[in-house]
Amino acid sequence: MHPVTGSSSAIDLTFVTPSLSLNYTWKPVDDLHGSDHLPILLSSNNSISEEKLPHWKITKANWTLFQT
Repeated sequence: MHPVTGSSSAIDLTFVTPSLSLNYTWKPVDDLHGSDHLPILLSSNNSISEEKLPHWKITKANWTLFQT
């Protein structure tokens, strides 16, 4: 952020392998947080689902103990 003109530029670098470069979006954050550099936000373009379907090992259950 230039102190006189208020113009900004992306002088900071972010390194990533070519195979991952299209999987992320690079964006400077507007809030300076007291710095003269804009923080950089890297966001994944891929949605990752962590939802797992429940499953049970019915054959390993102790059914006698369960019934009591």
